[in-house]
Amino acid sequence: ILPWLETTLIDLILSADGQHTEGVFRVPADPDHVHTARLRLDRGLIPVVRDAHVPAALLKLWLRSLPEPLLPDAFYLRCLAVCDQPEEACRIAELLPAVNRLVLAKLLELLQ
Repeated sequence: ILPWLETTLIDLILSADGQHTEGVFRVPADPDHVHTARLRLDRGLIPVVRDAHVPAALLKLWLRSLPEPLLPDAFYLRCLAVCDQPEEACRIAELLPAVNRLVLAKLLELLQ
């Protein structure tokens, strides 16, 4: 099962046309809007978002705050070694913990 926060933030990015927003993960969001949206999410409420940069910023913040990276340290060098070999990369992804694999798949789906 995917984490609620990840799916909610991705849904907010898409509903704000984030897949067509230039630099959605690069351009910084308004800090006040990010703070307000975060407070609502912390209470389990879905914020009203018009700017895709806001949920994108919160998604990046969530990924950085994970207790263990999405790609655990034990996989890092192996991933670098096969980054230009899609079949090998998929084999390594299959070895990830199930939740990591699902979160990564959802992120890659968003980035397509």
